[in-house]
Amino acid sequence: MSNRIIFTKKKPTCRLTLAKIHADMVRAIGYEFVVVSRRRKFTVPRFMFIRIALWENHSYSAIGKFLMGNDYRTVRNGLETLSDLIETRADELVKLISKMPENYKLYFTHVSPEVARTIALPVMSFNSLQLKNK
Repeated sequence: MSNRIIFTKKKPTCRLTLAKIHADMVRAIGYEFVVVSRRRKFTVPRFMFIRIALWENHSYSAIGKFLMGNDYRTVRNGLETLSDLIETRADELVKLISKMPENYKLYFTHVSPEVARTIALPVMSFNSLQLKNK
C-alpha cells in the first residue's frame, strides 16, 4: 500500500431535512404552500423554503423534486424572484418571516429591507449650482 493521500468529495451533511423544514413552515404560517398555484400567498413561502433548504446544503434538484417534482430551474427562478421581492415587497416578506420560528429567522437576518433598498438605489451626485453676480 502506498503513502498516497486520497481526497474524496464529501457533501456536507444537512442538519434539517426537507420534510422537517416544510413541516415547520406549514405550522408557522398556518397553511400548505406546496400547491399548484401562482398566487403570492403560496409562492412567497415556497421561495423562502428554497432559501432555507439551500442554506442547509440541499441540492437544487432535491429541492425541486420535493416541490411537486419540479427541476432545478424552478429553484433558481425562485431565488431570483425572492431577491426581487426583497427589493419591492419587503413588507410582505417581513410579515412571513416574523411568523417563523426563531431558528429559521436566522436565514433572513442579513437581509434587512431598508438596507436592501438602499443598496439597490443608484448613487447620484449633483454638481452644486452657483450663481455669480455680474
